Amino acid sequence: MYTPSLHAIPELSEGVRVCWDHEEHAHLLLYPNGMVVLNPFVSKLLRLCNGQLSINQIITQFNSARPDDLSDEELLVELDTAVKRGWLNLR
Repeated sequence: MYTPSLHAIPELSEGVRVCWDHEEHAHLLLYPNGMVVLNPFVSKLLRLCNGQLSINQIITQFNSARPDDLSDEELLVELDTAVKRGWLNLR
């Protein structure tokens, strides 16, 4: 697994957005080639990737609300997956 700097700032890639779907009762990730129904944890994580917070700040905010849901390592794996799929850019 590639581990980006905890100071990197993730943001959704161009053409990618997270929105609520009333029929699915879940957040969707919409991207140019399709869509994905997000589980609540990944939805919250991706919504924090607003281009203003570092990975370290995102992990802190995520864990402050629900500290036992996912480990820091699991959050980094989810972020890494989103970058590899082209859903997130890091700067």
